[in-house]
Amino acid sequence: MGCISTPDKNAPSTISIKGVAHGVIDFVAGTFQGLHMAATHMGAGELSLKDKRRAFKAVQKMHDRQMALLETKVMEAFGVDPSDATYQSSRYYTRLGLEVYSIAAGGYGAVKGVMALRKLATMPAKIPKALKFVNQLYNSAPVKGTESIRKLASELTFTQKALSRMKSSDRFVPRHILSEAMEIGKKSADPYHPLNLTQVNQEITVNNKPYNLKIIYNELEKRIYHFHYER
Repeated sequence: MGCISTPDKNAPSTISIKGVAHGVIDFVAGTFQGLHMAATHMGAGELSLKDKRRAFKAVQKMHDRQMALLETKVMEAFGVDPSDATYQSSRYYTRLGLEVYSIAAGGYGAVKGVMALRKLATMPAKIPKALKFVNQLYNSAPVKGTESIRKLASELTFTQKALSRMKSSDRFVPRHILSEAMEIGKKSADPYHPLNLTQVNQEITVNNKPYNLKIIYNELEKRIYHFHYER
């Protein structure tokens, strides 16, 4: 009698599926946060400019905290190495594809969204409580670690050559992985460039195999000049 083998949880196909699932989760969470921020804009219409900025900053801070917690929970549930390029690539392109599709099919959704937001705007009695909660969040302690990596990832810029590598499926490295390496990798002065650039080396996992990721960047400008990974 034959036996049914258990799928290898570390197989590239399994890791890719988990990356796709995480990309869907990112998209859903980002959509709800986008609606939340839009509702905040509508509800804060009568506030002063200073109070608006405080409210928006506090909401964004709350979103960062939520995403950091979600990131931790999903990674723990999936049991995947956060530096796995296959996983992060599948995750990134899944969310990107869903975002592009949602924009293309956004006509009907935009109308429904506006209707929903108008209903939210008709509840002024709840706004003071919401703003009080927002101010409490504004004064709370910031998230460390994951938040700083996410922030750096959003601020990265690339030279033309480095950007062309990001567009290549064979050389692409997710921003999250690049920023994580820049945060915790081994740093040294780049001996081949006179532009006061920093070189960082960090081990990553690609298809269950260890690779060394090398990045050359300007730390002050957060601009990447070169990156590649090799065995």
